[in-house]
Amino acid sequence: MRGIKSISILASALLVLTSLAISSVQSAYGAEALPQYQVYIVHYGTSDSYPMPYLMYLASAEKNVPMDWAFWVIKGDDRVIVVDTGCNEQMAKQWNVKGWVRSDHAIKKLGLKPEDVTDVILTHLHWDHANNGNIEYFPNATIWMQKSELAFAATEGGQNPQARIGILKEDVLRLVRYNWEGRVQLIDGSAEIYPGITCYLFPRTHTFGSQAIAVNTASGTVVVASDLVYRFENIEKMTGIGTGLDMYECYKALVAVTKMASSKDLIVPGHDLSVYERWPTPGGGIAEVK
Repeated sequence: MRGIKSISILASALLVLTSLAISSVQSAYGAEALPQYQVYIVHYGTSDSYPMPYLMYLASAEKNVPMDWAFWVIKGDDRVIVVDTGCNEQMAKQWNVKGWVRSDHAIKKLGLKPEDVTDVILTHLHWDHANNGNIEYFPNATIWMQKSELAFAATEGGQNPQARIGILKEDVLRLVRYNWEGRVQLIDGSAEIYPGITCYLFPRTHTFGSQAIAVNTASGTVVVASDLVYRFENIEKMTGIGTGLDMYECYKALVAVTKMASSKDLIVPGHDLSVYERWPTPGGGIAEVK
Protein backbone atom coordinates (compact mmCIF):
# COMPACT_ATOMS: atom_id res chain seq x y z
CA MET A 1 0.00 0.00 0.00
CA ARG A 2 2.88 2.36 0.78
CA GLY A 3 4.25 1.86 -2.77
CA ILE A 4 0.85 2.56 -4.36
CA LYS A 5 0.50 5.71 -2.27
CA SER A 6 3.95 6.90 -3.38
CA ILE A 7 3.07 6.36 -7.06
CA SER A 8 -0.17 8.31 -6.60
CA ILE A 9 1.71 11.22 -4.98
CA LEU A 10 4.29 11.28 -7.79
CA ALA A 11 1.62 11.23 -10.50
CA SER A 12 -0.28 14.06 -8.77
CA ALA A 13 2.90 16.11 -8.48
CA LEU A 14 3.59 15.61 -12.19
CA LEU A 15 0.12 16.86 -13.12
CA VAL A 16 0.57 19.95 -10.93
CA LEU A 17 3.94 20.78 -12.51
CA THR A 18 2.60 20.27 -16.02
CA SER A 19 -0.42 22.47 -15.27
CA LEU A 20 1.84 25.21 -13.91
CA ALA A 21 4.04 25.08 -17.02
CA ILE A 22 1.05 25.29 -19.36
CA SER A 23 -0.57 28.06 -17.30
CA SER A 24 2.61 30.15 -17.31
CA VAL A 25 2.72 30.07 -21.12
CA GLN A 26 -0.95 31.00 -21.43
CA SER A 27 -0.71 33.81 -18.89
CA ALA A 28 2.33 35.29 -20.67
CA TYR A 29 0.39 35.95 -23.86
CA GLY A 30 -3.31 35.33 -23.21
CA ALA A 31 -5.23 32.76 -25.24
CA GLU A 32 -6.49 35.35 -27.74
CA ALA A 33 -2.99 36.71 -28.43
CA LEU A 34 -1.38 33.39 -29.30
CA PRO A 35 -0.88 32.71 -33.01
CA GLN A 36 -2.82 29.78 -34.42
CA TYR A 37 -0.93 27.22 -36.46
CA GLN A 38 -1.78 24.31 -38.73
CA VAL A 39 -0.29 20.91 -37.89
CA TYR A 40 0.19 18.30 -40.61
CA ILE A 41 1.27 14.67 -40.53
CA VAL A 42 3.46 13.79 -43.53
CA HIS A 43 3.72 10.10 -44.44
CA TYR A 44 7.08 8.90 -45.74
CA GLY A 45 6.76 5.11 -45.65
CA THR A 46 5.03 1.99 -44.29
CA SER A 47 5.97 -1.29 -42.65
CA ASP A 48 3.55 -4.14 -43.29
CA SER A 49 4.26 -5.88 -40.00
CA TYR A 50 5.88 -4.65 -36.79
CA PRO A 51 6.00 -6.45 -33.41
CA MET A 52 3.36 -5.03 -31.07
CA PRO A 53 5.45 -5.51 -27.88
CA TYR A 54 7.81 -2.80 -29.12
CA LEU A 55 4.88 -0.41 -29.49
CA MET A 56 2.96 -1.19 -26.30
CA TYR A 57 4.28 -2.41 -22.97
CA LEU A 58 3.49 -6.09 -22.30
CA ALA A 59 1.50 -6.51 -25.54
CA SER A 60 1.13 -10.01 -26.94
CA ALA A 61 4.36 -11.29 -28.43
CA GLU A 62 2.31 -12.97 -31.17
CA LYS A 63 0.71 -9.76 -32.42
CA ASN A 64 2.16 -7.75 -35.31
CA VAL A 65 0.64 -4.57 -36.79
CA PRO A 66 1.27 -2.33 -39.81
CA MET A 67 3.29 0.75 -38.92
CA ASP A 68 3.40 4.30 -40.21
CA TRP A 69 6.63 6.23 -40.72
CA ALA A 70 5.97 9.96 -40.63
CA PHE A 71 7.18 13.39 -39.69
CA TRP A 72 5.23 16.59 -39.06
CA VAL A 73 4.93 20.14 -40.36
CA ILE A 74 3.75 23.18 -38.39
CA LYS A 75 2.71 26.22 -40.44
CA GLY A 76 1.70 29.68 -39.32
CA ASP A 77 2.87 33.08 -38.07
CA ASP A 78 5.35 33.30 -40.98
CA ARG A 79 7.05 30.08 -39.97
CA VAL A 80 7.32 26.64 -41.56
CA ILE A 81 8.57 24.15 -38.99
CA VAL A 82 9.48 20.56 -39.84
CA VAL A 83 9.27 18.30 -36.79
CA ASP A 84 11.75 15.45 -37.34
CA THR A 85 13.26 14.65 -40.71
CA GLY A 86 12.55 10.97 -41.34
CA CYS A 87 15.22 8.57 -42.54
CA ASN A 88 17.48 8.22 -45.57
CA GLU A 89 17.18 5.65 -48.34
CA GLN A 90 19.83 3.35 -46.89
CA MET A 91 18.00 3.00 -43.56
CA ALA A 92 14.65 2.64 -45.33
CA LYS A 93 16.02 -0.36 -47.24
CA GLN A 94 17.66 -1.82 -44.14
CA TRP A 95 14.40 -1.65 -42.16
CA ASN A 96 12.13 -2.54 -45.10
CA VAL A 97 10.26 0.78 -45.11
CA LYS A 98 8.04 0.55 -48.19
CA GLY A 99 7.11 3.54 -50.33
CA TRP A 100 9.91 5.62 -48.77
CA VAL A 101 9.94 9.32 -49.69
CA ARG A 102 12.70 11.76 -48.76
CA SER A 103 11.37 14.45 -46.44
CA ASP A 104 12.29 17.45 -48.60
CA HIS A 105 10.33 15.82 -51.46
CA ALA A 106 7.37 14.85 -49.27
CA ILE A 107 6.68 18.46 -48.19
CA LYS A 108 6.02 19.40 -51.81
CA LYS A 109 2.54 17.91 -51.30
CA LEU A 110 1.94 20.89 -48.99
CA GLY A 111 3.10 23.31 -51.66
CA LEU A 112 6.38 23.86 -49.81
CA LYS A 113 9.96 24.10 -51.01
CA PRO A 114 12.90 23.04 -48.80
CA GLU A 115 14.12 26.61 -48.57
CA ASP A 116 10.73 27.64 -47.12
CA VAL A 117 11.48 25.72 -43.93
CA THR A 118 12.46 28.13 -41.15
CA ASP A 119 13.00 25.60 -38.37
CA VAL A 120 13.54 21.90 -37.71
CA ILE A 121 12.58 20.50 -34.30
CA LEU A 122 14.02 17.10 -33.42
CA THR A 123 11.91 15.18 -30.91
CA HIS A 124 14.76 12.71 -30.38
CA LEU A 125 17.79 11.36 -32.22
CA HIS A 126 16.69 7.95 -33.46
CA TRP A 127 17.50 7.28 -37.10
CA ASP A 128 13.85 7.35 -38.28
CA HIS A 129 13.32 10.83 -36.80
CA ALA A 130 16.68 12.56 -37.14
CA ASN A 131 18.59 11.04 -40.02
CA ASN A 132 20.43 14.28 -40.36
CA GLY A 133 21.54 13.98 -43.93
CA ASN A 134 17.98 15.16 -44.52
CA ILE A 135 18.57 18.34 -42.47
CA GLU A 136 21.02 19.47 -45.12
CA TYR A 137 18.07 19.65 -47.52
CA PHE A 138 16.60 22.51 -45.41
CA PRO A 139 19.37 25.10 -45.76
CA ASN A 140 17.58 27.98 -43.99
CA ALA A 141 16.39 26.06 -40.96
CA THR A 142 17.39 26.61 -37.36
CA ILE A 143 17.57 23.24 -35.57
CA TRP A 144 15.95 22.85 -32.14
CA MET A 145 16.63 19.91 -29.85
CA GLN A 146 17.03 19.04 -26.20
CA LYS A 147 20.50 19.70 -24.81
CA SER A 148 20.37 16.47 -22.80
CA GLU A 149 19.56 14.40 -25.91
CA LEU A 150 22.60 15.65 -27.82
CA ALA A 151 24.84 15.43 -24.75
CA PHE A 152 23.94 11.79 -24.16
CA ALA A 153 24.28 10.85 -27.84
CA ALA A 154 27.70 12.52 -28.12
CA THR A 155 29.07 10.92 -24.93
CA GLU A 156 27.64 7.82 -23.21
CA GLY A 157 25.45 6.90 -26.19
CA GLY A 158 28.49 6.23 -28.31
CA GLN A 159 29.73 3.67 -25.78
CA ASN A 160 26.39 1.91 -25.31
CA PRO A 161 25.52 -0.91 -27.75
CA GLN A 162 21.81 -0.56 -26.97
CA ALA A 163 21.83 3.18 -27.70
CA ARG A 164 23.70 2.63 -30.96
CA ILE A 165 20.83 0.53 -32.30
CA GLY A 166 18.72 3.66 -32.63
CA ILE A 167 21.31 6.46 -32.80
CA LEU A 168 23.70 6.65 -35.74
CA LYS A 169 27.24 7.99 -35.32
CA GLU A 170 27.14 10.07 -38.50
CA ASP A 171 23.92 11.78 -37.35
CA VAL A 172 25.43 12.72 -33.99
CA LEU A 173 28.68 13.99 -35.50
CA ARG A 174 26.77 16.06 -38.04
CA LEU A 175 24.67 17.66 -35.31
CA VAL A 176 27.78 18.46 -33.26
CA ARG A 177 29.20 20.19 -36.34
CA TYR A 178 25.95 22.11 -36.88
CA ASN A 179 26.11 23.20 -33.27
CA TRP A 180 29.61 24.59 -33.76
CA GLU A 181 28.41 26.33 -36.92
CA GLY A 182 25.61 28.08 -35.00
CA ARG A 183 22.65 26.26 -36.58
CA VAL A 184 21.49 24.50 -33.39
CA GLN A 185 19.41 25.91 -30.56
CA LEU A 186 19.75 23.68 -27.51
CA ILE A 187 16.67 23.56 -25.26
CA ASP A 188 17.42 22.91 -21.59
CA GLY A 189 14.14 21.50 -20.27
CA SER A 190 10.65 22.63 -21.27
CA ALA A 191 10.40 25.93 -23.08
CA GLU A 192 8.23 27.96 -25.43
CA ILE A 193 10.36 28.47 -28.53
CA TYR A 194 7.80 30.67 -30.31
CA PRO A 195 4.46 32.06 -29.10
CA GLY A 196 2.05 29.13 -29.19
CA ILE A 197 4.73 26.44 -29.69
CA THR A 198 6.20 24.78 -26.61
CA CYS A 199 8.68 21.92 -26.35
CA TYR A 200 8.23 19.71 -23.27
CA LEU A 201 11.12 17.55 -22.08
CA PHE A 202 10.39 13.99 -20.93
CA PRO A 203 13.75 12.61 -19.74
CA ARG A 204 14.55 8.91 -19.59
CA THR A 205 11.41 7.90 -21.49
CA HIS A 206 11.78 6.70 -25.07
CA THR A 207 15.27 8.22 -25.10
CA PHE A 208 17.44 10.17 -22.70
CA GLY A 209 16.00 13.54 -23.74
CA SER A 210 12.78 12.98 -25.73
CA GLN A 211 10.39 15.89 -26.18
CA ALA A 212 6.78 16.49 -27.22
CA ILE A 213 5.59 19.63 -29.00
CA ALA A 214 2.43 21.48 -27.92
CA VAL A 215 0.98 23.71 -30.65
CA ASN A 216 -1.82 26.26 -30.46
CA THR A 217 -4.33 25.71 -33.29
CA ALA A 218 -7.88 26.77 -34.14
CA SER A 219 -9.04 23.44 -32.68
CA GLY A 220 -7.12 23.87 -29.43
CA THR A 221 -3.76 22.62 -28.25
CA VAL A 222 -2.41 19.84 -30.47
CA VAL A 223 0.39 17.72 -29.03
CA VAL A 224 2.86 16.11 -31.41
CA ALA A 225 3.82 13.27 -29.09
CA SER A 226 6.20 11.51 -31.48
CA ASP A 227 7.45 8.26 -29.94
CA LEU A 228 6.22 9.04 -26.44
CA VAL A 229 2.95 7.71 -27.91
CA TYR A 230 3.39 5.15 -30.70
CA ARG A 231 -0.30 4.46 -31.29
CA PHE A 232 -3.71 5.83 -30.28
CA GLU A 233 -4.06 2.62 -28.28
CA ASN A 234 -1.34 3.79 -25.89
CA ILE A 235 -3.54 6.73 -24.88
CA GLU A 236 -6.82 4.80 -24.94
CA LYS A 237 -5.44 2.15 -22.58
CA MET A 238 -3.00 4.49 -20.79
CA THR A 239 -0.27 1.94 -21.42
CA GLY A 240 3.24 3.07 -22.21
CA ILE A 241 5.38 2.26 -25.20
CA GLY A 242 7.35 -0.96 -25.22
CA THR A 243 10.74 0.61 -25.93
CA GLY A 244 11.61 2.96 -23.09
CA LEU A 245 14.45 3.55 -20.66
CA ASP A 246 12.16 3.73 -17.63
CA MET A 247 8.65 2.35 -17.98
CA TYR A 248 7.25 4.44 -15.13
CA GLU A 249 8.65 7.61 -16.74
CA CYS A 250 6.95 6.51 -19.97
CA TYR A 251 3.65 6.20 -18.10
CA LYS A 252 4.10 9.65 -16.53
CA ALA A 253 4.68 11.05 -20.02
CA LEU A 254 1.29 9.67 -21.10
CA VAL A 255 -0.38 11.35 -18.12
CA ALA A 256 1.32 14.66 -18.92
CA VAL A 257 0.55 14.54 -22.64
CA THR A 258 -3.16 14.05 -21.96
CA LYS A 259 -3.02 17.09 -19.68
CA MET A 260 -1.23 19.22 -22.27
CA ALA A 261 -3.63 18.56 -25.17
CA SER A 262 -7.04 20.23 -25.33
CA SER A 263 -8.47 16.74 -25.77
CA LYS A 264 -7.18 13.21 -26.30
CA ASP A 265 -8.38 13.54 -29.90
CA LEU A 266 -5.64 16.13 -30.50
CA ILE A 267 -2.72 13.92 -29.45
CA VAL A 268 -0.65 12.85 -32.47
CA PRO A 269 1.08 9.47 -32.13
CA GLY A 270 4.37 8.67 -33.80
CA HIS A 271 3.67 5.50 -35.78
CA ASP A 272 -0.06 4.84 -36.18
CA LEU A 273 -1.41 4.40 -39.72
CA SER A 274 -4.93 5.16 -38.55
CA VAL A 275 -4.05 8.86 -38.26
CA TYR A 276 -5.04 9.15 -41.94
CA GLU A 277 -8.50 7.82 -41.10
CA ARG A 278 -8.99 10.07 -38.08
CA TRP A 279 -7.78 13.13 -40.01
CA PRO A 280 -8.52 12.26 -43.66
CA THR A 281 -7.89 15.65 -45.28
CA PRO A 282 -6.23 16.79 -47.43
CA GLY A 283 -5.23 13.17 -48.22
CA GLY A 284 -2.53 11.64 -50.36
CA GLY A 285 -0.30 10.87 -47.38
CA ILE A 286 -0.98 14.21 -45.68
CA ALA A 287 -3.28 14.64 -42.67
CA GLU A 288 -4.19 17.96 -41.04
CA VAL A 289 -4.76 17.57 -37.32
CA LYS A 290 -7.98 19.36 -36.37
